[in-house]
Amino acid sequence: MPLTAVHIPGCACEDCEADRTVPLNRATEDQVAALLSGRLADHTGSTLRITVTYNSTAGEIATALPDRIDVEYDERTWSLSHWQLPAGFPH
Repeated sequence: MPLTAVHIPGCACEDCEADRTVPLNRATEDQVAALLSGRLADHTGSTLRITVTYNSTAGEIATALPDRIDVEYDERTWSLSHWQLPAGFPH
């Protein structure tokens, strides 16, 4: 059965134990990307800090793809690539 949601950090519910959902603290980069893009339901009850870094020259920022997308929660950081998220994110 495919993963359906990301749960609160440290969750040990039946769904997490059966790998139908995943607690935030055990989520992979791909799972966090799926959470941000809406492909996984957000049951985290958490606030994530998202930092987007662009590498572009003057005047090109509007068309530049993000160079790095860091998602932080507590002491955990996931580094995502622009291709892991839907087109137009985070614009």
